[in-house]
Amino acid sequence: RHTPFGYRKPRPGAARGAATVLGAVDVGTHACRLLVAVPDWAQGGRAPRIIDSYSASVRLGEGLWQDGRISDAALDRAIAALKVCANRMKKRGVTLSRAIATEACRAASNANDLLERAEREAGIRLNIISPEEEAGLAAAGASALIDTESDGAIVFDIGGGSTELILMRRVNGQGPFTMAGFVSVPLGVVSLADRHGGRNLAAAT
Repeated sequence: RHTPFGYRKPRPGAARGAATVLGAVDVGTHACRLLVAVPDWAQGGRAPRIIDSYSASVRLGEGLWQDGRISDAALDRAIAALKVCANRMKKRGVTLSRAIATEACRAASNANDLLERAEREAGIRLNIISPEEEAGLAAAGASALIDTESDGAIVFDIGGGSTELILMRRVNGQGPFTMAGFVSVPLGVVSLADRHGGRNLAAAT
């Protein structure tokens, strides 16, 4: 069954009708993040209930904008973090998962090295998503936070390698907020520091 998380693959030995446990992995330009959650609709929740999380600074984009490649050291850091993610998802009994990679992998000439190693060494199948899908996921995550009395909102998603500016609207002024338009630029905190040199700035600067 296809869902936004991909194709559901029941865990070996999982009982029929076992509770769904969701796992989401995001390999960004700076960090690798994991969220594990369970649906909480029966309790009136507006989003799945998080039961585990993990974040590691893998600095995947370090040096990327100088030579167009992910460094060996950055690949090793990312794989080490993905192994932790895989172990946590196994421990939590994740039944449905999705793993995505964003701007660093869109820009790197050797992104396939990460994808191949992630599947071979960590058992995680990474998908490199487009700027439009990245904006859509940010919009979906932010929609529940928008004031229900407003007509719309602008969402900023500032990452390590890209920044998305998203316009949120209701269809005909009714129903849930959805993405009405977006702009994505390949500039983020890591890429800017990499290109122009990171330094501490005084408040007056």
